Amino acid sequence: MLSSSSSDQNGTHDMILDQIRNGFQMKQDEQVLDLIVEFINTPKCSLDHLESLIHFLEMIMKRGLKSAVLKQFNYCRDVKLLRKTNHQQPFRPYDKRSNICTILIQFYLLLFTSTEPPSEALIHEFTTFIMESQCKKPCPLKDHVFVNYMLGLIHFKQIDNVVIGNDDQYFVVTDRDSEICQHHRLALAYFNKAISIQHNHAPSLFYLSLFHRSGTPFVNYVKWEQFLQLSADLGFAEAQYGVAKVYEKNNALQRSFTFNHMKMVVHYYSLAAAQCHAPSLYELGKIYHDGKILGGDRMRVEKDLLKAFHYYAQAAEMGYVKALVEMACAFRDGNHEANISQNVSKALWYFGRAAQLGNEESRRQYELLKRAKFMDGFQTILFQYCVGEKDNFFDFRDVTIVVHDMIQENSSPLYSFQLLTDELSKLA
Repeated sequence: MLSSSSSDQNGTHDMILDQIRNGFQMKQDEQVLDLIVEFINTPKCSLDHLESLIHFLEMIMKRGLKSAVLKQFNYCRDVKLLRKTNHQQPFRPYDKRSNICTILIQFYLLLFTSTEPPSEALIHEFTTFIMESQCKKPCPLKDHVFVNYMLGLIHFKQIDNVVIGNDDQYFVVTDRDSEICQHHRLALAYFNKAISIQHNHAPSLFYLSLFHRSGTPFVNYVKWEQFLQLSADLGFAEAQYGVAKVYEKNNALQRSFTFNHMKMVVHYYSLAAAQCHAPSLYELGKIYHDGKILGGDRMRVEKDLLKAFHYYAQAAEMGYVKALVEMACAFRDGNHEANISQNVSKALWYFGRAAQLGNEESRRQYELLKRAKFMDGFQTILFQYCVGEKDNFFDFRDVTIVVHDMIQENSSPLYSFQLLTDELSKLA
């Protein structure tokens, strides 16, 4: 770790930030977490560093250190447990002795690491904290770009019918006949304020682009394309994924994008994938898996299964269901081109993880594969039939061989017919 006795504080900060970046690139995530904690506790750590630190925390959480990060910052999912034992005391999800960066990180983790919208109690506590801190020097919290972004994101997550990242609906969905709710207006106001403070704030530009893609009275396709492209070029992974989708879809809204489609699709997916964006990793895997033709110029990406499963594996590590299914199928069947040997135990693990995340087909495959671990040769053929690997027909040669063996052992062809019937009834 770095010495705190350095005479040049700015130099020390730059050194720690460089170590954080290098550690992340080398996948030394535990050291990155330690360095972030050390950096936050230095006297000169400011709000200007907050967004970069949270960015690295989010990425190492995606790579498997979520529990360690949440433990380090005293995170608790059940906000009720964060109340003081003395019920007369107000709800406090943070330690007042902590510096302001630590408190804001704690709030960020509480507000945005759950799939559920933040609770009203937590939102109230956060806004109260911001107002209580507004007179602090040199910059009131309410005038800081990242704080306004957080406030905008809070209200954005309260909007009904929001879809982000769906292949066909990468935008805010609202009923054009409905009245725009207060959360729409507040989210827009805070994102716009963040942009007014810092014109090139990529996350705020991205969320503003979503409003302009769909939702009365905000629809403006020119602004949507402008904000989405600008946010992507400023390095925001969600926006880079969105731009890649625009190129890939090649629909009417793509008319203003005139670059080489193939090159740009791979380019933007790759940029987002470098930031541990699981959907982009999966999409890159699909492109190399299929040797995909994209865009009107008919350019082709050569099929490369080693690359494809490299990307699938990374996305699967982050819990992306489609990638988990791809890995499960590869280990179930084996794939020599991808250098993947058949491994039923690994296939079960991937199917099981996808099932835990709500994928019903993976649950079915998991149950079938569990049975297959204990099957003999004939049962394995039946299993393959049931999961569709024989195109709904038995391979005549396989059945003939197995039935011949059974006849030899049992001296009666009726035995094999009865076994066939019994096994089909079990696995149907």
